Amino acid sequence: MLFLDDEYTLELPVGNVQFLPKEYALLHFLYQHRGRCFTREELLDRIWQMEEPVGS
Repeated sequence: MLFLDDEYTLELPVGNVQFLPKEYALLHFLYQHRGRCFTREELLDRIWQMEEPVGS
């Protein structure tokens, strides 16, 4: 498995899968921290850190 950051693509033996930027960022983050659990707030802080908060 290979993450292609500039294309938001995951290269797999069966083919490539392209993601939207936030989908890619979330998948890559979770892969890098596999085995850990995160709260919604932690994910929002890590992946959506530069955006304005939205309602609950």
